[in-house]
Amino acid sequence: MTRKPIPADARITYKGVVFTIYQWDQQRFDGTTAVFERSSRPDSVQVIPIKDGKILVAREKQPDSDLFWGLFGGGIEQGEDPLEAAKRELLEETGMVSDRWELLFTMNFTDRLFWNIPYYIAHDCRQIQEHTQEAGEKIDIVPMSFEEFLDVMCEPDFHATPLTLYILKAWKAGKIEEIKRRLLE
Repeated sequence: MTRKPIPADARITYKGVVFTIYQWDQQRFDGTTAVFERSSRPDSVQVIPIKDGKILVAREKQPDSDLFWGLFGGGIEQGEDPLEAAKRELLEETGMVSDRWELLFTMNFTDRLFWNIPYYIAHDCRQIQEHTQEAGEKIDIVPMSFEEFLDVMCEPDFHATPLTLYILKAWKAGKIEEIKRRLLE
């Protein structure tokens, strides 16, 4: 389902560090008017690094969370291209670079939250420096096979649910081998 964009005359009722909440008066089908509300946040990127035929996954902890599985990535900075952000995040969080990038898909949230997340594959990654960690994260890099990756994606503490849904839809459509090939080629 695709929603119309937030109207130009919407009021900002809250602006936080990440989220902005908008409200506006919306005419309904019966002619009455009600307050509608949406939120938005800056777009971010997710990276699936591939090194030596293995998928690299983050085992991460943040100050406000328990240990969880995830990908590498973060927010797209003002004026930054999504691929540039993916390259920057990969380097920051793993100390690796790649010369071969592929957009796997983009998740577009358009219901109550407007937010886009491109998911990139970084093929043939190579280490060029130690990975650095921000004060708000502890990240271990865990290499795994495609089958192990599928198992981790089904764990309740895997924090890249759009990827899990994408892979599930590919499996249902009989395209799981195509996804495996795209990741590990």
